[in-house]
Amino acid sequence: MAQAINTHGGKVSLPHGHGRCLVACLDDAVVGMVYTTPPIRWLQEQPAARRNSLAKALVEIELLAVAEPYRGQGIATALLDTAEEAARGAGTLLALAKVRIGAFATMRWYRRRGYAIAAQGEPVVFRTRAGFDSCDDGSDGYQLAVKALRHGAALRRRTNGGVFILVAEHQP
Repeated sequence: MAQAINTHGGKVSLPHGHGRCLVACLDDAVVGMVYTTPPIRWLQEQPAARRNSLAKALVEIELLAVAEPYRGQGIATALLDTAEEAARGAGTLLALAKVRIGAFATMRWYRRRGYAIAAQGEPVVFRTRAGFDSCDDGSDGYQLAVKALRHGAALRRRTNGGVFILVAEHQP
């Protein structure tokens, strides 16, 4: 599997961009993988003329897994760091991961790696060349873990008309 992924660069053509699969191998065995993609379901809800530019703003961590005997050895962190670096190199603003509601260990894991955890249904607001955009968890039993990837950017929780939002903003 690792050879097949590496032969094609781990890229999968998708609407509005591409997905990327990275694997971690030990002794010629795949022990972990991360798959990132543009947030396709969210993009489909956006105006067609803006989808491609919005796809460049966000990357979704669709799958991050490590085989049980290899957990706790830093493999998932290394995979996540590599995926974030690739997204950052492509000019991506934010990394998103959907975490099942109540998966507190997973939420803590993402928090320790610099992610903010949005409350259920809490929107994340970010600025693109076309202005401000927002996304949320889709109210489907997940919460968003979000990390600003651009240097000098951070996420801040703000109140907008009594509703909390996470805002990606540039730090002076």
